[in-house]
Amino acid sequence: MKSEKGTKVQSTKGKQYNYKLIGIISAVIILVITVLMLVETDGGFLIINNNSDVKIEYVKAYFVNVEGPFTEELKVENLEPSKKQNLFYDQIDLYPQQANLEIKFKLENQEEMFVDAGYFNDVLKGNINVSFDQKDDNNITLSVQAKNGILPSSTIVCDEEFNIYLDEGYVD
Repeated sequence: MKSEKGTKVQSTKGKQYNYKLIGIISAVIILVITVLMLVETDGGFLIINNNSDVKIEYVKAYFVNVEGPFTEELKVENLEPSKKQNLFYDQIDLYPQQANLEIKFKLENQEEMFVDAGYFNDVLKGNINVSFDQKDDNNITLSVQAKNGILPSSTIVCDEEFNIYLDEGYVD
């Protein structure tokens, strides 16, 4: 549209459309940031998957530093084969502990075993996944993974695999 003097004039409909578009984009950005903040500040879950043929009597998870255990124990009991259980926990401040995650577990007809997994030196607010997967009749693979929410952290590293030898009754 041109005025009488030949200069270009923007219509009010075009300006309103631009303002609405900017408003919608701003609202979406604010919503995404809010969701990320809520996810990153919440606690996490200890997720135990029993993909084996053996009943798990208990799994205990807690953090240790050079002086020994220093967090409360997260415990799951009586997990039947092919079952899964989630246990919520509030975020855990592990800075500057340089901690390891200790997992103690007892399989049916076995003695208690344990593993140390990962390196933790930050606030943990993500999930810890512990999975028992049947490898063959006498062996189970134990996978322990932890990550800190959606955004990765270089101060929390935990992605380990262990072999459980049922005949011999040990883990490595």
